[in-house]
Amino acid sequence: MDKYYRISEAARLLGVCSKTLRCWDSEGKITCRRTLGGHRRISILEIERLSSPLNPSSPSRSEGAIAIYCRVSSHEQKTKGDLDRQISVAQDYCAQHHLPPAYTFSDVGSGLNTRAPHATGGQLAGCDVRGAR
Repeated sequence: MDKYYRISEAARLLGVCSKTLRCWDSEGKITCRRTLGGHRRISILEIERLSSPLNPSSPSRSEGAIAIYCRVSSHEQKTKGDLDRQISVAQDYCAQHHLPPAYTFSDVGSGLNTRAPHATGGQLAGCDVRGAR
């Protein structure tokens, strides 16, 4: 028999808000059972499906993409390998947490420049860069 979780427990396990799970249920993106009192229960199999890094159709994966942004302040730091180390550490973190990055951005200077050639080349098109520093 499958184990079922309350919506708040499932949300905590998946790292999403319980309101998100309710919306996904209403939209038919996930399957929930209802108790006699009408409360949602989500099976462990559904949680595993949603949390699988190999499932690109998972609602949690299709709503946004993981992006890595690394920056150094000077060309000297880049030459010393600081930027490459930052990128490597960020990619390792993503791999350890099953978060495959869709984009990797790097910059030298005073921050993310959305007018830079790499940005206008389409890499930033459709990405939310608010909050990037």
